[in-house]
Amino acid sequence: MGAIGAGIPIIEDGADVVHGSPAVRAIVSHTAQSLLLIECGTVWTRAWLLGQVEGRSRLLAAAQAITTSYPPRMDCAVGVGEAVSALEVITGQKLLTDGQVLLAKDRGHGIDGVTITLSMGGPLRILLGGFGIDWLPLVASATAVVTSVVRPQPALISEARAWFAPDTGWSPQLAPHVYILLGSSSEAASRPEKLAECAATVIASNDPPPHIILIGLPSEAAAVQTRIRHHAMTTISADTAVSPAVLAALLGQIYAETVLAEIPGFSTVRAWTGNAPLSTPNALGRVTHFLAQRYNARILTVDIGATCTTGVAAAPQGDVIIAHEALLGVRQGAGALLRRAGHEAVAHWLLSADEETVREATLERMLHPAMLPATPVDLAFDQALARVALRCISAPPSKIAQFGQLDVIIGTGGVLRHTARVAEAALLLLDGLQPTGISSLVIDAAGILGALGGAALMDGQIAADVADSDGLITQLGYCVSLSGSLPPGQPALQAILEFTDGRQYSARILTGTIERLPLGAGQRATLTLIPAAGVDIGLGPGQRATLDPPIEGGRLGVIIDARGRPIVLPEDPSRRAAMLRQWQVALEDH
Repeated sequence: MGAIGAGIPIIEDGADVVHGSPAVRAIVSHTAQSLLLIECGTVWTRAWLLGQVEGRSRLLAAAQAITTSYPPRMDCAVGVGEAVSALEVITGQKLLTDGQVLLAKDRGHGIDGVTITLSMGGPLRILLGGFGIDWLPLVASATAVVTSVVRPQPALISEARAWFAPDTGWSPQLAPHVYILLGSSSEAASRPEKLAECAATVIASNDPPPHIILIGLPSEAAAVQTRIRHHAMTTISADTAVSPAVLAALLGQIYAETVLAEIPGFSTVRAWTGNAPLSTPNALGRVTHFLAQRYNARILTVDIGATCTTGVAAAPQGDVIIAHEALLGVRQGAGALLRRAGHEAVAHWLLSADEETVREATLERMLHPAMLPATPVDLAFDQALARVALRCISAPPSKIAQFGQLDVIIGTGGVLRHTARVAEAALLLLDGLQPTGISSLVIDAAGILGALGGAALMDGQIAADVADSDGLITQLGYCVSLSGSLPPGQPALQAILEFTDGRQYSARILTGTIERLPLGAGQRATLTLIPAAGVDIGLGPGQRATLDPPIEGGRLGVIIDARGRPIVLPEDPSRRAAMLRQWQVALEDH
């Protein structure tokens, strides 16, 4: 991780990233000696113990247990207790007493702090109405850091389509938790009576009625409050500088009072820490921005979960972009993923599968979310779902697609950690995200990155030490992803490695292929890239580049992806299967 992004030219594509980030705050070090990190997921509850080893913070132990917020246990504190008890067995350190975490008072006992990250409990259901489409970017930025789904009212759907996918709604039987009412930013466009009518209609048609948040003028707030009388409403006045952080904090509070309060046993675990629990997208936003600043790199982190999929893009200076799909995952979220993308999108990445097979395998994962893949076919299906989930958060018009050139791509989540071979993890990321230009691929081997978002708030150095030493240690290698159009089989790129001992290695890469250059972990070499006319390595069509100072190799050496963008697979099943096998073999360890 220390060399992350080193030697990569920072390639700007002119994308205009306009979203501010409420996910980032100043990181204050409290010089904690040991921390307990807890992550409550939909299927698994995981715990990590961090401590000091030779003056540096290290991951001492990790454990997991089945999440117990569902029948028959119906108490999430039981699963958390089992995971923490397993840490006690592994380390011999006393962490719990009488069901309460033991904070450090005497040397050798307890810990200095606890952080909680969670993706369980379901999303905060948000209904979006009104007419103030100028507020849509603010709402998009604020809702990204809360596990939520947003459904625009019909009058807003056409304007909101670029920000909220049209099928991110919920069953009519489920009432929204929050109704965000978008008012005017100027008196000239004010329509207080219309807003009051919208609010009254939503309150009358939902039981229980949602909390109303009005973003608009004081005159509009007065009209709405008069119409709805004693119903709870919070106003964010357009007369002041409206920050996404204000709305995000308000939504986080409502999330805690509604969704989290309904999780059996969560109040017991919540009492262990004085810090507010972080949602997965919020935690990833914090730690990704922290790493982008620390390593001066443009970083994309993706997390593929059982219920949701999250992508976070961060630059050293500037905004953090969060793309979060609260209902699209590879277990409970598999059904929604299939409805969104269609069974063909999943079958496209499988050697052989018809519609019935895809639907049956999807239903099996929804009914048995804790099931681990038992065969290569099961594993391939999980990876196909993961590819489709990544396309949903990264393909245009996604906000991630607007971010431009990436220096580092970090993958986390069980699907990536549990791949049988690192080549599978690399292909999954490249197929799902389809990046362009020159990037470094990294896997979060310990699955701890999200939890480190909370640790970074308590002590930034702890987060950095653990990420370097125990988390982001699976360096797959640099990847050069070509774009542009050439006939298949034509030379697309000449790549030359010049090793520090004077040796050279040259390869001619053909269009439609993916290849590895032999640069092992710990080896260093200068990489020269000479693309054919019309082929772009991220600097413009036909522009060559030399990566100097020398780059360091990874588990897969240097990957050259000349399959083009977007990746197009043959419609014929036999030809498609042959091509998928060819790509897999090309990246396998030799």
